Amino acid sequence: MPPLQDANAPSTQDPNPDASNPSGPPPIAVPAPRQPPPETQESVWMRRAVISSFWAVVLFLGLPVWWKTTAIYRADLPLQTMTDWADGKICKPVFPLRIAVEAPALLSVDAQHLIRTTQHALDDLNEFSAHHLRLMLADSPWTANISQQVVSDGMRISAKDEDIALSIRLVPVETGTTPRSHLQQYSPTLDVYYTANQLPPPSSTSSPLATFIANELHKMFAEEQALLAYLLSTTSGAHTAKIKSLSPDTTADLERQSTRALKYAPTYHLTFSLFSPTSVPSAWEIESALRQYLSPLLESFAAINNFTVDTQVQLYAGFSPSIRQPEYDDTLKAWTLRKEDLSGFINAAEWPLSPSIGIGPTVNFVLYVPDPSQSPLLVKENGGNSWLIPQWGGVLILNPALSTNSPTILTTLTTDALAPAMHTFSNQLLSLLGLPQTPHSLPLRLSTLKRVRAASLLFSASSTLGALARLTRALPSIPIPDKVAISVHLTTDHLQQACNNLREGRFQGALEHARIAEAEAEKAFFERSMVGQVYFPDEHKVAVYLPLLGPVAVPLVMAALKEVKTRNKRPRDILRCATDAVYSISSCSPVLLYYDGANRFRVALLGCPIHTSKLAVLPNTARLRNCKWALVPQESQAHLFAMSLSAESVQTVKSILDGVTAESKTGVPGLVFIAVDRNGKTLVEHASGTRSLNSKEPMDMETMFWIASMTKIVATIACMQLYEEGKMPLDDSEFVKKYAPEISKKKVYADGVTPMEQEKGVTMRMLLSHTAGFGYSFWDPRVNMQGRPIGIEEFHGDVEDILESPMVNQPGSMWEYGINIDWAGIILERVTGLKLGAYMEKHIFEPLGITGMTMFPTKEEQKNMAASHQRDAEGNVSERNHLYRRVLRAQTKEEQDRIFNSAGAGLFARPNEYVKILATLCNNGTSPTTGRTILKKETVDLMWENQIPNQPDFARNGPPPADPTLANYAPEMYPQEGNPPQGWGLSMFLTIAPGMTGRAANTGWWAGIANLFWWVDREKGVAGIVAGQVLPFGDGKIISAWFGVEKAVYEGLRK
Repeated sequence: MPPLQDANAPSTQDPNPDASNPSGPPPIAVPAPRQPPPETQESVWMRRAVISSFWAVVLFLGLPVWWKTTAIYRADLPLQTMTDWADGKICKPVFPLRIAVEAPALLSVDAQHLIRTTQHALDDLNEFSAHHLRLMLADSPWTANISQQVVSDGMRISAKDEDIALSIRLVPVETGTTPRSHLQQYSPTLDVYYTANQLPPPSSTSSPLATFIANELHKMFAEEQALLAYLLSTTSGAHTAKIKSLSPDTTADLERQSTRALKYAPTYHLTFSLFSPTSVPSAWEIESALRQYLSPLLESFAAINNFTVDTQVQLYAGFSPSIRQPEYDDTLKAWTLRKEDLSGFINAAEWPLSPSIGIGPTVNFVLYVPDPSQSPLLVKENGGNSWLIPQWGGVLILNPALSTNSPTILTTLTTDALAPAMHTFSNQLLSLLGLPQTPHSLPLRLSTLKRVRAASLLFSASSTLGALARLTRALPSIPIPDKVAISVHLTTDHLQQACNNLREGRFQGALEHARIAEAEAEKAFFERSMVGQVYFPDEHKVAVYLPLLGPVAVPLVMAALKEVKTRNKRPRDILRCATDAVYSISSCSPVLLYYDGANRFRVALLGCPIHTSKLAVLPNTARLRNCKWALVPQESQAHLFAMSLSAESVQTVKSILDGVTAESKTGVPGLVFIAVDRNGKTLVEHASGTRSLNSKEPMDMETMFWIASMTKIVATIACMQLYEEGKMPLDDSEFVKKYAPEISKKKVYADGVTPMEQEKGVTMRMLLSHTAGFGYSFWDPRVNMQGRPIGIEEFHGDVEDILESPMVNQPGSMWEYGINIDWAGIILERVTGLKLGAYMEKHIFEPLGITGMTMFPTKEEQKNMAASHQRDAEGNVSERNHLYRRVLRAQTKEEQDRIFNSAGAGLFARPNEYVKILATLCNNGTSPTTGRTILKKETVDLMWENQIPNQPDFARNGPPPADPTLANYAPEMYPQEGNPPQGWGLSMFLTIAPGMTGRAANTGWWAGIANLFWWVDREKGVAGIVAGQVLPFGDGKIISAWFGVEKAVYEGLRK
């Protein structure tokens, strides 16, 4: 770069050359060239009138028509009413159960006195005001004698009323223990036997009979009260009445039930499958068995659910290769399967199980008949032959009795042979449908399920309305068609009717209306035109309008500009410095700065608009004051070209985050979001919600998070520093073999069972790009198959879990997410002699000015830590034990030295500190705040190179995770329209094509298992992080918030 000329140096050029040579030869006369005749004033005004008329047509006719035809239609929605439904301000659900008491042997006055006494005792026992039992005297169906006949007083009801929850029949006896009761199994009837001396005297307020009946009713409906109390406690703002407190054991049991049961649907598709590893049995009398054993049960559910049934037979159905083969047990005298193999018993790859078809979910029931040579086949731990698969179905192993004369299985399973299986499948179906376990009467349990389903549908529809209202407010640019408004009005109408029916004790009607309300609410929320607009921003309209409006706009604009330039044209001479130096930057070159004499520097960019910056923002300007132009110093460019975010976008970011955290147990307890530009400037930051579900401490910028796999990019930076120093080659397998000989000795278990030799050596490039062959135990079941009986747990802080973990793919053959970078961290420690955390502190955190990142948070830092949470299958969030808790307990150096410094998941950080690393990567390896360089630009470019170009769909249609409590199944990691090729750099996902949020091509991003996400857009100079602490990974609420806030950032970005 040529040096600047001193502005105060004397000029060597004579400003008047003619005056210095007065005695030169006389000038030679040169004829002046002919000029065109000047334009007349009339023609000038005619041209301007024509241009103005075109502009008038565009402004007063074209633009209004265009605006009208392209305006977004938004139907009016009752947003406040929708929010009030979600907050529980409109409907306070109550559950009044009417109980008919039949007392034919008592006079009306005595029966009424007994009912009042029993009601008082029952009310004293009730701790749940929303659920109450109301006793009423019923007209007895029994024939009374003359002495028992009384005239009805108008306070009786019919015991056959369909809204009667239970009928109590008082039967006087003279023998046996009294009072006693008998609940009929297939009728909602309780028979109570008593003697005359147990009736309450007219002046008494209590009696043994009244107390007995009250206690029996309280026990009978205890589980229903617990179910409703649990449902109300997990619903935001749904109920303000006194809620029955539940014991921890009861709560845990109800959580297990909710996790096991299917989500409610009006219709379920039942599939019964017969599988055999041989050619027999080839037929079964399934239709007869279903009619005899299952049809009566399904008919009893008619008021709650509908069912369709399908059957199939599959012969030669072998076991899944992921489980151990059966072993013979001499104690049980049977072949056995291990309990841990039951989860992989279903051979989904070869068994043609029915998927979810039609409008309802599929419930699978598998009947497996083993090979006679392996019969009987039982579960080793409990000797059982059946098990339930939560939210999926059930499995039963049928071991037919074999004759000594003919030790083969019959070719046809008869109805009688299928009876045990049908009984087992019936019990499994009841569990999957969420039927309560008590009381013993099936009609009572069904009526309880009816009330629970009505309440849950009412709460779900109300919550969906609230979410739609928040979405409508947060995204004012999405269209709202009239059919959404119609669905919303139908939802509120049916919700009100459902609430009224609940209040009146008409639970069948409440269920019907709640079911319609839920369907209409889902229909409104997932309206296709609205959803499509969320993912396609307004900027995409440019691609449509530019070809139409461009040919018209360009001539008009150019003509107008020409007229303005003609009017204002005057000679200017603004560049008078002798030095002809310019400075190039990445996007617009060259850059030229000149002083305009009005205390301003003007910046001219070739091919870019002119920017203006006040003199005060430029350092070292004293030497530039007397010069008409000068070079822009590199350190000044950040001030000249810094980005900013519009106020509307900042508010949109806050609204999206606050909307998610406002949903209580169905949302997210707390989130932190920060976006920065390549200069380290914070574009927007917002902390929303609380640090934990059970705490009122607000989330703030000082909150520390376990960032889990977001550690990987930091560890990769450390490894690339050694690569720059020549200490860690990327493609030398002998280097890895030298520092990690354990890897070269490992076998490859591609099928999870069979050991194979490695076909090539592992390199550092493979480890940093997840192609070395390692996996994660929570994602790939093959990892744990070789880790048993001890097992593999990568988040335990024990290096042995890494050293003992098997390889599941051939090195370099394919991408699989796993412990690869943990191995890279182990190699780094062996090369440098430093613990990974200490190396990061010295070579990364200190140069970047980072103080809020560590492998071992102190007790003081833990006070500001976000708590860990778990979302269950119903979408509710609860606080859980920290997955990485062993690290948090280690406070002394001795304790910390015994814990593995995980390069894959070991760091804790504050988001406002973590973005310093992202800004440095965005700025090509140099910190924009400290000026320190931790990586060369060429090295950062290498990290952004796609390492798996032969796997363009590596993150699509992958297998489901082995542990759904830690990771959700996602058919695609980062969905993009048209399914463009995907890429993976050194430790990060590359969106090779531009993203729908506005991110540029080749943006790098990745995440942490507790649902934290970062991205670095080097082309547009933007980076950010969304931090949460909710398991399992792939949380829909947080991912939607991430997409929303990222989109808002790009929409409001200004330079």
